Amino acid sequence: MGMDVWDLTVPCAVNQHMPPHIQTITTNQVNYITNRVNVYSGLVYKNDPAIFAWNLINEPATAHGFDESRGVAPGATLAAWVKEMAAFTKEPAQDPNHLLSVGDVCI
Repeated sequence: MGMDVWDLTVPCAVNQHMPPHIQTITTNQVNYITNRVNVYSGLVYKNDPAIFAWNLINEPATAHGFDESRGVAPGATLAAWVKEMAAFTKEPAQDPNHLLSVGDVCI
């Protein structure tokens, strides 16, 4: 998922008005990665003990003043997106076995 997709995803997450195609892109990517087969071990990634954790996004941030301009607490949009994606990723069909992280910096 590139930054162009991230830029479209985050502003919509907090009020659940995410465009359906963006939600589909994001969840399809999680599904693809967690169900990918490790070519060396033959294990599906979600069952592979060689994987320590999934990083949902690295060093995320919303634009300065974005949340406040929408009448929500600073960081609420990002927190809502993380909560939504973490819940999806931890579903049994995805990967309930591995840790999740968000590569945040001072959030």
